[in-house]
Amino acid sequence: AHKHLWKIDEKDFIDLKPEAEFDLIVVGGGLSGLSAAYLSSADRVLVLEQAPNFGGNAKSQTWGDLRYSIGSAYITELSLTDPIHKFYLSLGLDKHWKKIGEDDEIYFHPKGAFRKLHSINDTQLQKLPEVMKKYTGSLFPELPYAGNAKLTRSIFESLDDFSLLDILKKEFKANLSPDLIAYLQTYARASFASRAEDLSGYAMLNFLSPEFETSIYCYPGGNSFMARTMEDKLKERKYSLK
Repeated sequence: AHKHLWKIDEKDFIDLKPEAEFDLIVVGGGLSGLSAAYLSSADRVLVLEQAPNFGGNAKSQTWGDLRYSIGSAYITELSLTDPIHKFYLSLGLDKHWKKIGEDDEIYFHPKGAFRKLHSINDTQLQKLPEVMKKYTGSLFPELPYAGNAKLTRSIFESLDDFSLLDILKKEFKANLSPDLIAYLQTYARASFASRAEDLSGYAMLNFLSPEFETSIYCYPGGNSFMARTMEDKLKERKYSLK
C-alpha cells in the first residue's frame, strides 16, 4: 500500500469521485480494527485491510483437519468484571475457549517452554518471576505507563531504556545462563517477532508477567478464532469488509 501511496501526485486526486459514503471507515483489519467496527453503533461501516485475510497478527493455518496458530495464540485469565471479559462474552467466545492450567501440557507456547526449562536446575531461570515482580511491583505492569502507584516514573524509564537482558545481567551480577537466554529469545520471537536485545525491558516485563501466575485461555487456531468470529458478526450487520 505504501509503495502506491508515495507514487501518487496531488493532481491524481483532482478528478476522483467518491464511490460510496460511510459513517465510519476503519483502516486496518487486525483485532483492534475489527473490535472498533464491532463496538461501533454506526449504520454504514467499512473496514479496510491490505492483507489477504483479516486478523493482523492473529493468524492461523490448517493442516488436514488441524487448525493451528501462527500469530497471537492465547489470552490470559481475566476477572469476570473486566470490561474485556464482558466483550468476549458478547461475542460468545466463552463457548469456545479452553482454560489451560498448570497441569496441562502446552505446546508452542512460552509458558510451556518455561515449564520445561524450569525443571532444569538453573538458578537464574528459577528466579525470573521473583525478579520481575521486584522490578514492576505488581502483576501486569501497565503498558503504556499510566502512573501506577507501585511503579514510579523513574523506575519505568529505567526499565524502558534497557533490554530485559541488560536488566537481568545487572540483577544477577553475572553473564546470563544459556537456558535463560534461550527462553527469553524464544519468547521475544514468538510474541514480538524480534530479538530480546532489541526490545524495551519494560515491554518484555509487561508481556511476561501474566505467564507465571495466571491460567491462559486458548481458542481453536489461536486468536485468529476471535478475528473470524468478529468478521462473521460484522458481515451479519451488512458492514463492508474489503
